[in-house]
Amino acid sequence: MSEERRAALSHALRTVLQTVLGLVLAVTMAVAIVLFTTPLFLVTETSVTGLRVLSQQQVLRQAQVPMETRMAELSTHDVALRVAALPRVKRVRVEKSYPHLVTIAITERVPVAYFAAGGKLYEMDAAGVAMAVRRPTLRIPEIVVPDPLHNTLQREAALKTAQELPQDIVRRVRTIDVTSAAMVVLRLRDGRTVELGSPTRLEEKVQSMRIVLTQSGTTWNVSNPELPTRR
Repeated sequence: MSEERRAALSHALRTVLQTVLGLVLAVTMAVAIVLFTTPLFLVTETSVTGLRVLSQQQVLRQAQVPMETRMAELSTHDVALRVAALPRVKRVRVEKSYPHLVTIAITERVPVAYFAAGGKLYEMDAAGVAMAVRRPTLRIPEIVVPDPLHNTLQREAALKTAQELPQDIVRRVRTIDVTSAAMVVLRLRDGRTVELGSPTRLEEKVQSMRIVLTQSGTTWNVSNPELPTRR
């Protein structure tokens, strides 16, 4: 290829590239103008998913999504931060769906126990996050510890027990009493009592508990699961 043809081809390529870049820039500017300066894409609708206990009204009040604002100007990050401040919210994702919809997807915390403190009731999830409630979820145990609002050794022991007990046993437990981290006591809904000792070897202690609860006796100690005692 001669130098003249090579130069002509190079010039043609530069021209094409400049034209394409110009078109891309023009389209980008046009889109930006439409998004930021026209009323075509305004927030007019919100949707909340994943609710179990929280109401849509509670979430929207906390989210403070400004209606009639431009979609492009809405910060989904800021909305998510506000919603995440609700104690019952474990995870939240906020998305924009053009032309008008903002969706707030929530994962709520699942309570494993509840406690009473200061005349109020609180549910608590596996991470130890307390959530004020009017009525606790059915069939979760109450933990009875000296200072339930603070993360003490007794509360940790009670929470660990509530987490690790199998569901069929949890449903039978009315309260988990812990005055010392070395002595966890289960008070069952049928009036019987099972002393677990420390919240260790729980799987073995549950196996022992299943056996002794088929026998007579109102109070059992399974702190040594291989040698349960009745008193």
